[in-house]
Amino acid sequence: MFIKKQHDEMANEKLLKEGFDFDYHTHHVISKIKKNEFIFCFDYGYCVLPGQKVKIIKAFEYKEE
Repeated sequence: MFIKKQHDEMANEKLLKEGFDFDYHTHHVISKIKKNEFIFCFDYGYCVLPGQKVKIIKAFEYKEE
């Protein structure tokens, strides 16, 4: 499984079938604008969406302001 775009949405059932472990993560980030929590496992993160879906993103650089 690989991400084709900067972000992608898919059913969490598909991730489980591929062997993804939701209990393992390296860090989390809360977005400043919408206050969404993204849970990361190294370079990829996800945000839980309504309807048993997750939004997967490639890691972004965190900049201190």
